[in-house]
Amino acid sequence: MSTEAIFRSDHGPSVPLKRFKVMLAKHLFQHRYDYRAEWLRFIQTLSAPGEGIATRENAVCAIAQIIGSPGGVLFLRNEERDQYKFAAAWPAGEFIDARRYPQVAATDELAAFLRDEQWVIDLAELHAVPDTYQNLVLPAFLAERRGRYRLIVPLVHVDELIGFLLLTPPSGAFNPNYEDRDLLKTVGRHVAVHLAQFEADRRLAESRQFEAYHRLTAFVMHDLKNLAAQLALIVSNAEKHKHNPEFVDDAISTIANSTERMQRLIQQLQRRELQSQTRRISLGEIARKAIERCAGRQPVPTCRGGDEDLWVEADPERLTMIVEHVIRNAQDACSDGGSVDVIVELDGNSEGVAAQPSETATQLLVPVATLTVVDDGIGMSAEFVRERLFRPFDTTKGSKGMGIGAYQAREYVRSLGGRVDVSSTEGHGTHFTLRVPLSLPPDPGPGPGGAAAEAAY
Repeated sequence: MSTEAIFRSDHGPSVPLKRFKVMLAKHLFQHRYDYRAEWLRFIQTLSAPGEGIATRENAVCAIAQIIGSPGGVLFLRNEERDQYKFAAAWPAGEFIDARRYPQVAATDELAAFLRDEQWVIDLAELHAVPDTYQNLVLPAFLAERRGRYRLIVPLVHVDELIGFLLLTPPSGAFNPNYEDRDLLKTVGRHVAVHLAQFEADRRLAESRQFEAYHRLTAFVMHDLKNLAAQLALIVSNAEKHKHNPEFVDDAISTIANSTERMQRLIQQLQRRELQSQTRRISLGEIARKAIERCAGRQPVPTCRGGDEDLWVEADPERLTMIVEHVIRNAQDACSDGGSVDVIVELDGNSEGVAAQPSETATQLLVPVATLTVVDDGIGMSAEFVRERLFRPFDTTKGSKGMGIGAYQAREYVRSLGGRVDVSSTEGHGTHFTLRVPLSLPPDPGPGPGGAAAEAAY
C-alpha cells in the first residue's frame, strides 16, 4: 500500500496527508523563494513608497508584489473596533471605489475565522473544498465576485486582527503552497505592525496639534483676561466720571490701546507673519505705563527710580503686559492695606548677564537694568518658587488663573538675553525681578530715530 493511500479517506486527502506532504516538501525539496531577496525587496518597498503612494496603499503594494498580484484592497478596523471597512487600494483606479466594499462586522464569520485561525485563505480552494476552511461563509460582496480576488491575508498585531487584505489573482497558473502561505502570513504580521505604528503616529500628531492649539488658546485667554480687566475698570468708573473730559480722553486712549492689542492677538491666531515690534525703549516708562493700567486696583502700586534713562531692546507692548501681570499678581497677594512698589534701577549688585552671540564666541557680560516688583503679601515657599511658579498651566488661583503669566515673563525676558529672579518668604512678601540687558541710548534729535520716537508706543 502506498504512503498516500494510508492517509487517503473516502472524501479525498485527509488533513494528516496534507501535513505529511508539507513536511516532505520542507525537508526534501528546494524552496520556491529566495527569502533573503524577497525580504530585502519587501522592506525596500515598505520603507520607500513611490511618489504619490500613501502609506496604506504602499502596504498593499508590498504584499501584492510577493506573489505577483496586480492589485489588492485593504480593510482596516475602525476606531470603534466593531467593524472592518475599506481603507486603501493599490493601484488606485478600478479598486478605489469604496462603495464596492461594504463594511464587515467584527462578528462576521470571515472576521472571526481570520482572528481565530490566522490563516491565509485561498478563495479558489475555499470554493472547491469548503470543509478545508470549516465551511466558511463569505460576506455577500465577496461571494458575488468569485474570481475577482484569490487570496485573503490576515493582518494580525499581538494576536489581534487589525485588518485583512484582498489580493487579485496573479497572471498565469497559480497554486499557492505552504511557502506562499507562510511568507504571506509573516509579511502580513509585519505590515500589521507597520500600520499600527502609522496609526499611532497619526494620533500622536493630532494630539500634539490639539495640545499646541490648547496652549495657544490658553495664552490668548490670559492676554484677553488682562484686556477685559482694563475695559471693565473703565466701565465701572464711567458712571462716576463720564462728565470729566480727562476721564473720557483716558478711556478713549485705553480702548484704542486694547483694540490694537486684540488685533495683534487675532493676527497671532491666524498665524500671520508679524513685523518685529522690538525697539529701544525706556524701562522706567514701561514701569509707569504698567502701573497706570493697574492703578484701579488695591493696593495702588507706586514707582521708585527710573528717572534716569535706562534703555533696553524689547517689544514695548509685550514687556508692558508682562510687568502688568507681575504687578497684578502682587496686588492679588496683598490685602487692601498692603503695598506694592515697582523699582527701576541700574543693577549694581551683579556684573551683568551673560551674552554669547555664537558657540565659538567669547562669553561677554552685558550690564543690565532691573525692574523689581516688591510686595508685602502672603509670599511663597522656596519649594513653590523652585518647583511650581514657572511651570505652565499650574496655578493656585483655580478657575480664575491660567498658570502661565510667570512662565511667559521668564521666557520673554530670557529671549531678550536677561533673566528673572524671585525671592519670597511666606507671610512676608515677594521680590520679583526682571533683569534686562541695557542698550545704547537712541540718537538724540527730533528725527524719526530720535529719543521721542523710540519712547513713544
